[in-house]
Amino acid sequence: MDFQKYLLKSIPALALLLILQGCASTGGSQETNTGLYSADNTAAAGKLADKVGEAQIGEVITASAAADGSVREYTVLEQYTAASGRTCRNVSVLNLNTQRSSTALYCLDEDDGWFRVRDILLK
Repeated sequence: MDFQKYLLKSIPALALLLILQGCASTGGSQETNTGLYSADNTAAAGKLADKVGEAQIGEVITASAAADGSVREYTVLEQYTAASGRTCRNVSVLNLNTQRSSTALYCLDEDDGWFRVRDILLK
């Protein structure tokens, strides 16, 4: 009887752990940031960030990444106010060469304009 109680208490915790592990895995679909975001191409990254900031929600921006020659589509998904008080935009990024998709976050700095927030990968 004690073993059954132990199992009943353990199963929800195990299920939660498995769900969290599944949500944390990337499945290999994350795109490596190259070209527009490399140190030698900051001017192009700034221009793209400005376009993302000017675009309407749902608008698609097509841009080429100089470093690898890939063409990417950036779709502005939503705009919101972050906890920092900055206006931010969620953007879907589709690499047309590989058909891999990822997301990006752009925020507005009152002094410097729009910028892409660095990706944070947890392992």
